[in-house]
Amino acid sequence: MKSCATPPARRPTDCSGQWGSQHYGCVGLLGRAPEYNPKPAAAAFATMSLVLDLAEYDGFIETGSRSAYCLRFKDPDGARRVYPAWTLRGKRPLALSFTPGAKARVVDENGNAKALDTAVESTVELSPTPVWIVVEKGALEKAVSGKPVYEKAPTENIAVLEDFEKADWTYNPELYVPFESNHWDVVRETAPMKAARVESTERGSTSTVFRVSMAAIPLGKPMVGFYGVFAPPNPIAIPGKARALGWMGRGNSAWNRIVFELQDANGEYWRSIGTKDAWNCDDTHSRSYFNFDGWSYMEFPLPGTLPADNYREMDTVWWGHTDGDGIVDLPLRLTRVIFETRPEQIYADTMRPIVDSTVEIDDLIAVYDSPAMMTDEPVKVQRAAAHLFMPPSRGGKGMPNPMAALAADGVGAAPEIVKFQPPEQRNDGTTVEVSVKPVAGAKQYKVWVSAYPDGKGAKSMAAVDAPADGAAPALLVRWLKPSQKFYFYATYIDADGKESKPSKVRETVLKDEFPMK
Repeated sequence: MKSCATPPARRPTDCSGQWGSQHYGCVGLLGRAPEYNPKPAAAAFATMSLVLDLAEYDGFIETGSRSAYCLRFKDPDGARRVYPAWTLRGKRPLALSFTPGAKARVVDENGNAKALDTAVESTVELSPTPVWIVVEKGALEKAVSGKPVYEKAPTENIAVLEDFEKADWTYNPELYVPFESNHWDVVRETAPMKAARVESTERGSTSTVFRVSMAAIPLGKPMVGFYGVFAPPNPIAIPGKARALGWMGRGNSAWNRIVFELQDANGEYWRSIGTKDAWNCDDTHSRSYFNFDGWSYMEFPLPGTLPADNYREMDTVWWGHTDGDGIVDLPLRLTRVIFETRPEQIYADTMRPIVDSTVEIDDLIAVYDSPAMMTDEPVKVQRAAAHLFMPPSRGGKGMPNPMAALAADGVGAAPEIVKFQPPEQRNDGTTVEVSVKPVAGAKQYKVWVSAYPDGKGAKSMAAVDAPADGAAPALLVRWLKPSQKFYFYATYIDADGKESKPSKVRETVLKDEFPMK
């Protein structure tokens, strides 16, 4: 396994430096330098390596659930078989039946082993962490999953937003562009949906739940996300500053999904599908997916920005926004929900048609960190602190202007910026390569960047020695901001160490074109 932190040693560690604050940063089995503390994953990886040594993949055993798995590996000589087994959410029993005379043991993620009685039906407990069923002199014949148990439940600080007891939601079968076109690599289409409020005996004889399913499962497009849009009778206000939305959901392990659309106090829309065309921010943790059987509590974090400096809170990454400035202005209100289903799903190494597209939800709630967050106080604080640390721009008034100074006092003719071109890797709008026309006698070239066209506040952002062969120098300018206009100047240093007059200003706006975040 490679490491961003220490490439020469190839240690399986967390990344250091800039990468440590991104999605890639926590991928190691060990912590970052210099301590290299092992994580639980290190022991789990060692256990996997031990039990699967020499074994080859040999298919899987049907468990009766699309969210419970039991894969099969075997040694080249067939004398030993290994069955990793797990479920995606909660816990559930897995009943095991073996061939006569088999010897078996179950190994947990830390390598602890326990013998299994193969003469009778044995049971192991499944969770999202795999267990390893190792069988010698025989095989596992059957593995049947039992009823799941989900322990997650809402906190005590909640506000009920919708109990689905009184009013029907409106279904809109039309194309919804903000959802359908959110990502270049995800194909989505509308499909006829059926929805109704129905009584649920599983939720209690007097409980009404919201049931949604596709009218017919489309054929020929196995991985297209077919969706329908639903709106409450009126937008639902979310009081104060909630941490998350929660709801009870009933699924059939079909990987259906629910998406929320919010509107903040300034009319900006927020959708739980991540930033448009960005990678790794469209619910990578599958919190909004019905990848389980039966009823389970589900929860999805809400976006937020801190008062005064508008610092973006961590879980805002899972939300994309339109028609605004990217500041979550309280209070929020819920305007739409979208249900998405794919006709087929991946199960182990096979594609399987979904069995049932139906999902049910009940008791939509707002979840809070404390009772104080349920009041109007967070709203008042945010409004009172608005722009406290960000006074109105003065257009650079009073800032030094090094470009004007060099234009007056620089030595030698001004150079010329020839072109801008993106970096060869990771073109995320923060880096650009600036080419400068060679100047006779130049020993070094510099690129200055300003937020103002006249050069006020300009900073020297890159410097490079003049190429020995007289070729045009290329300077890599880093730490810029995408989607913002910047003004570039070039200068050079002569043999006497004196700096030239600046080039004519060149302006550009960099675009974030790096989706692999």
